[in-house]
Amino acid sequence: MEEVANKMPALYEALAKFQSKLQVMDKTAEVKAGSYSFKYTPLDEIMKNVYPILSENGLAIRHEINENGVEAVLSHKAGGELRSGAIQINRSGKMQDIGGQLTYARRYTVTALLGIASDEDADAGDLTVGKKKQTAKDAAQNIDIEPYRAKLVAANSIVALKQAWTALPLAAKENLALQQLKEEMKEMFETTEPVVDLDKELEEDTAEPPEDEFADVPMDEDDSIEKINAAHEAKAVEPDPQPKRRR
Repeated sequence: MEEVANKMPALYEALAKFQSKLQVMDKTAEVKAGSYSFKYTPLDEIMKNVYPILSENGLAIRHEINENGVEAVLSHKAGGELRSGAIQINRSGKMQDIGGQLTYARRYTVTALLGIASDEDADAGDLTVGKKKQTAKDAAQNIDIEPYRAKLVAANSIVALKQAWTALPLAAKENLALQQLKEEMKEMFETTEPVVDLDKELEEDTAEPPEDEFADVPMDEDDSIEKINAAHEAKAVEPDPQPKRRR
């Protein structure tokens, strides 16, 4: 235990050097939520930027997937190691669903572990006397999102996702991380689920049944079945209107 502790200062020093060389990354992906939106840096862009600088400083990062979920691990060549803490994923859904959750969890853990600000500050510039205004949206960023995130990742279709999102409290809906997760899962479902023409299905459900050729036969409660049968028999033996002539 003491040996591991002695290796941590070298890791912290390397991490500090890494962070001093890391440039601000382009935020090329966008999440739209109601009347406002924000941009963020996708996972592939993050990893493309961090890998070379990590290597220069004797650092390496990896993700582990186990019964606790997905966890980022930062290792130093001297032997020190830092962990992000695990994020749970729903393993019972489709492979496409699990893939979307893994991407989100990997991005979330790697940015938290390396100290990367990959999301746009939605309230940038809104300052009062040199201090940012405290709003309900700001407070929503500090809530514990794990219970709500679990409800979203448990959705196995775009309909289930919509129901799960609708059931969340307002504070959870204002949380930018949850909004981003919702949009990523929505995009995933839209690319994997068949498109359903709801207007066409509604038209088919409300179409009138075919007209009954015997609907004009008068019926009463006593002889309705007999009259229908008689009408059928009469139609079956109806003579040909143009009989063939005998030679």
